Amino acid sequence: MKKLFTERKLGSKPRVMETLDDVTRQSLLELIKRRMGEHWFGQAFPEKCSDGYGFAGTELADLKKHMSLWDVIWPNDIEDDNPPSDDQMFDLLEYSYEQIAEADEGSYHSYMQHYHYGYDQDAGREKFAEDVNRIFERNGIAYELKDGEIRRFASAVLHEAWRRRPSKQVMPFWTSCWKPRAASS
Repeated sequence: MKKLFTERKLGSKPRVMETLDDVTRQSLLELIKRRMGEHWFGQAFPEKCSDGYGFAGTELADLKKHMSLWDVIWPNDIEDDNPPSDDQMFDLLEYSYEQIAEADEGSYHSYMQHYHYGYDQDAGREKFAEDVNRIFERNGIAYELKDGEIRRFASAVLHEAWRRRPSKQVMPFWTSCWKPRAASS
């Protein structure tokens, strides 16, 4: 998603928050629920067409069982008054990245009234990571999803200092200490 008006006008929030706030947590959960509804988990957990030809979406019961085997939270069971911890959320994001693939509505099966899906895992992972990172950016979170892993920026303070650096080129401090050696004859 592109930058919204306030981000273009005021700039992005500094990415210094090292814990998830309620808005970020809810946004991430909704993203995963949306991808579940769009059958992006169907390659790993296919719901087979009852005619036996093709994949008709995601078998949510299999997905839920597999998530419980890995001790990953099930997004649809989360209650507002008992939000998951940051660690549980990060496990959910990394697990989802591993299983996700962009669903493509292929042919329509008119008798069964559903689509037979094809999947592109690389495209799905890339889009999922972009969405997660956009949510982190929008909410000032000092983490990113990269190569399937949640990673903290080198240092939130360092990142913020770098973001707010003057527009002119600033040389690192150690360059002022370095002097070239005189050429030997």
